[in-house]
Order: sequence, then C-alpha cells, then structure tokens
Amino acid sequence: MIIKRKKGKKKENRKKNIEKRILKKEKKKKKNEKKKIEFYLKKNWYPVCGYKQLNIILFFMFKEKEEEQEEEEQEEE
Repeated sequence: MIIKRKKGKKKENRKKNIEKRILKKEKKKKKNEKKKIEFYLKKNWYPVCGYKQLNIILFFMFKEKEEEQEEEEQEEE
C-alpha cells in the first residue's frame, strides 16, 4: 500500500521554519543588547562609538530610575 503525501506540505513547513529562524535571531539580538547594557551599567562605562548605544543605555537608566521612584511612592502609600 502506497501512502501519498499531500502536495504543498513541504513548502508550508519550509516557510514556518524560516519564520522560526528569524524570530530566534531577533530574540538573540535583544538578549545580547540587554547583556551589553547591563555590562555598561555595572562598569559605569559607556561606548564612545555611536550615539545609538549610548542612547539605549541612557534610556534604560532613566527607565530604571523611574521604576525605582514608582516603587518608593508605592511603599510610602
């Protein structure tokens, strides 16, 4: 008995795999950026090369400060 495979199944799987691969790469990039930022914050050292990295770091610094202020306000209440 011969079982026939449905046509077009391979293409669908290939598309799904490509999408998964792209998502994995994006996650990895975000994770690496977070690690860099945490490293810079720990060392209190900022890269001179490029304003983009510095802006990202400053953004996260202000974000953390805002979160700390919110926590303090909640504790006071």
